[in-house]
Amino acid sequence: MKNKERITMSIKVAAILVFVILSNILAGANLPGSADPKLDDQWQEFSQKYRVNRFGSDGYFVRAIRHGHGLFYKTYDFAWRFTRKTAQSENNNCGSCHSPEEIAYSFASADRFDKKLGKRVSFEERIMRCYVSKLDGFVPTIYDPAIRDIRIFARLVAHDLNITEGSIMGPPEE
Repeated sequence: MKNKERITMSIKVAAILVFVILSNILAGANLPGSADPKLDDQWQEFSQKYRVNRFGSDGYFVRAIRHGHGLFYKTYDFAWRFTRKTAQSENNNCGSCHSPEEIAYSFASADRFDKKLGKRVSFEERIMRCYVSKLDGFVPTIYDPAIRDIRIFARLVAHDLNITEGSIMGPPEE
């Protein structure tokens, strides 16, 4: 009986070791939706245009902006759990419908009354609704990093464009 218990215990310890080793190996991998997108040309251009380096080369805020950029331009990779769209789909990311400036104005004019819904709608709720309606996907929670990082992305653009609270892009709605 003692031999069986030792063998069972050895198998459990081996399984835990394999799990720990694989976790450490995969920790550095750039998995879909990870918070550290590849620094491609599009990111380089964006970070120069909006002077992201003024916040440092790395850190929580810069990583959140980088992830928000990935969510905005490569939604199918970075928010794959919320959208059914793929890289081959025609309308597969936030950037195919919106510009960063439009998102910034939406951020600045958030929490406005929506006539169609008959209630005030927050910026976060607008993003959640967009995932469902435009990207044919699923609703993330309001606390999900996908929502938070798009908000930080929009905040950076709004700050750089000096857009203040309540600013509306284009002519006012009637």
